[in-house]
Amino acid sequence: MSFMIKGFAEILFISFFVKLFIDFLFLFLTASFYNRKTLLWLYVPVQIMYIFYVPIISVAGLTGNFTWKGRIYK
Repeated sequence: MSFMIKGFAEILFISFFVKLFIDFLFLFLTASFYNRKTLLWLYVPVQIMYIFYVPIISVAGLTGNFTWKGRIYK
């Protein structure tokens, strides 16, 4: 239903690009400080994977079982 709201897609894209800009600015400043700017080319491919990674891991974390520090979580 929410995809039918007029302007929802525009708000979604604007929010995503604002996030991309802020993340890149932070990473650029950090990479500059540590002299690792050559790694910034990975930013775009990782952001594309991030779109799929976060929902998959979120659902898996809510529905699956896992062991951490010798304890089983359900």
